[in-house]
Amino acid sequence: MFSLCEKCHQLFNIENYALSYYEAASEVHIEMNARVSNLPSQNELAGLIDSISPRDSIVIGIETYDSFSYSIEKTDWKNEYVDFLNNNETDETAKIKIHVQKTWSEDNVLSIYCFDEFWSYYGENLNKTINFFADLLKIRAYLRFFVFDKEIKLFTSSIFFSSCNDWPIDVVDRSENIKKCEQIGLFFNRNDISLTPKDFEILQSTQNVLIAKTVFNKLETLLSLLHLADTSYIAEGIVCVQFSSEYSRINYSLSEQFINNDICTIFKWAFLGENAINKFVIARNVIGIKCNNIDDIKRVDSSMFNSIKSSYTISQKKIAEEYILMKKDISQFIVESSQQMQEIIHSLTDGLKNNFVAIIMFFITIILTDSLDWNDFLSGGKINTDLRWIIYIFLASSLAYLIVSVVTAVFRWKFYKADFNRLKQNYSTMLDEQDIEEAFKNDEPLTTVRKRTIISSVIICTLWIAILALIVAWLISDLCKG
Repeated sequence: MFSLCEKCHQLFNIENYALSYYEAASEVHIEMNARVSNLPSQNELAGLIDSISPRDSIVIGIETYDSFSYSIEKTDWKNEYVDFLNNNETDETAKIKIHVQKTWSEDNVLSIYCFDEFWSYYGENLNKTINFFADLLKIRAYLRFFVFDKEIKLFTSSIFFSSCNDWPIDVVDRSENIKKCEQIGLFFNRNDISLTPKDFEILQSTQNVLIAKTVFNKLETLLSLLHLADTSYIAEGIVCVQFSSEYSRINYSLSEQFINNDICTIFKWAFLGENAINKFVIARNVIGIKCNNIDDIKRVDSSMFNSIKSSYTISQKKIAEEYILMKKDISQFIVESSQQMQEIIHSLTDGLKNNFVAIIMFFITIILTDSLDWNDFLSGGKINTDLRWIIYIFLASSLAYLIVSVVTAVFRWKFYKADFNRLKQNYSTMLDEQDIEEAFKNDEPLTTVRKRTIISSVIICTLWIAILALIVAWLISDLCKG
């Protein structure tokens, strides 16, 4: 193990109170004073430099009335450092500044040289912490922090702290969790804070990460509460949650964030598995009824969780009964509507049959009433003018009847489709979209009836038009002969 803070104490022979150490994700900065006689040798200073991770860069500055500086660009720094030591009195006080600039590796690893100091910086301000992780996870699928100064392990599904390279092989895809959280509620900061409670749910940890565990537990509780609420947001360090428009909004300061494992348990129960939306609706109703202020929320316990589960069980029983009723309604509707669509096809068929019978009767009438001059017709195939106008009127009537039949079929189809969609809409408050589509078999009955009706209508209309076309062709050929 290597602690940069302790190493500086040892090398420069510094008392604890005389060293200023600051560490964030991007940098480490150390300032201290030491006598020149206590400054390390060139080899000891080289050992300090070599202890820094190759992905990071270190800059060292030492000042008396003279000055020395080290950076990675300097190749002859050892001779310069020896000259600096020789040119100063041993009892002279030197001001020392050490700055380490951190860099992320390609596999999302960042160095931490003093774990406790890192968390004393991020753990003191929860607003800073949540924005820190949110900004990082916007551009990285997961975060790996390599800890130098102590043997630790702290793993969530997307954030890992470890003192050795035993990172998880499989990393959870966060996008699905984020998408699901966006669907179940309205968290107004979701674009800036794209985090879910799963990001801070601790899966593995050692005993010596207490401060980090405390921060993670607070963040898991906070995010669980934000996503359990129907609407929520964080503004200027104030957390605002509202479980329903029927209940008043609850506000509290982010600096007062608490830990409540039962709130996290309720969120996980509602979030995981099927019927998530229904679970969240019930959880919001129960919490909204029983919690009027932040103190009530802090007192949420297993009894409330049991109450939520009981309400859900009752709701599921009611939904099951309504689902059975819905299936009966669907079956009855499909049978009745299929009969209606059969009537459409039958009406078109009857129209075709009536049209054919009318044509036969028309010609029989012509023959019986001597409307056709058979001598002229047999000798030249000619039709007199009066008969031709009668045929025109007959064709127009038949065509009008066809159009009326088709329009009637179209309107009946629209009524059928509207009734089908109206039946689906009746159950939209009981079931989610996926369940409704499954119950209605992804509109398969509608598609089947539509396909059958179109095919039958096309065949009937084609035959009908073909008969009329033959008569028209006969008239045209007679005109050509005349």
